Amino acid sequence: MSQQTDLILELLWYWEGPVSRYYLETDAWRSSRELSCWHLRKGWVELLWENGRRRVEAGHLIVPPPLRRNEIFSKDAEVSSLRINALGQDGRMLFCPREPFILSGRRAAGIREEINALGTVLRSSMKLDTGCKAFLSEMDIPLRTLLRLRAILAACFEKLLEAAKKQGGVPLADADHHPAVVQALNYLSKRDLRSPLKEEEAAAFAGISLPHLRRLFRAQTGFTLKEWDANRLSASAKRALATGNATCKEIAHTHGFCSASHFSHWFRQTQGCSPLEWRSRKAADDMV
Repeated sequence: MSQQTDLILELLWYWEGPVSRYYLETDAWRSSRELSCWHLRKGWVELLWENGRRRVEAGHLIVPPPLRRNEIFSKDAEVSSLRINALGQDGRMLFCPREPFILSGRRAAGIREEINALGTVLRSSMKLDTGCKAFLSEMDIPLRTLLRLRAILAACFEKLLEAAKKQGGVPLADADHHPAVVQALNYLSKRDLRSPLKEEEAAAFAGISLPHLRRLFRAQTGFTLKEWDANRLSASAKRALATGNATCKEIAHTHGFCSASHFSHWFRQTQGCSPLEWRSRKAADDMV
């Protein structure tokens, strides 16, 4: 950290308490340029990312992948949660694990004192209840308190990088997406799948022309906008088939298909089998 003089390091928010108070579930991939860090104090969380999934029990410290991930928390889950903006001046993320970074707890990562100190400063100096979000960018923070928080955050982030090195992680990942591409990824991850993709809206959200976005997006992700969106649609439909008892008609409705037969035809074309066949195979695989 001492050598990184050209970085942007900001604490976006700190939060303690039941996850149910602030977390909204979605069947879409989540993508962000912000680094989340959770100490799971109670319950469990099912982590999902492009190449896998893992259930993590209470007591662990978790840094989920910022790009293309999702998670399902138990109803009783409680966390201490940081959200950090850590970027180089060129916009590159300084730490972007492609798989969840998991340690046995804050003590194992060496950041127990820092996270406890953040909570103490916010609760004591700012009179905040632990069940509230603390968006620092929206608060009138005394300079001394702000400097204290930034010093704690810098120490916390440095120790996270050191822990990643010890686990064999690469602290300076190659997450060098152009800011417009990141904005487009955010748009695609949050848009309603019941409506057709409008590339012009993605470009407007990204703040550049559509032809420029198409070139950048394909160069940096290896996919066109439509291909990326189709992959998200496919992944979402599979999750709906795998994790619940929704009928094909219900899944068709929530994924923009006019009928169950239309959904089944599309699924067979893209996956090589019917939705019910895929669900049966998935259930059989899970039992092995």
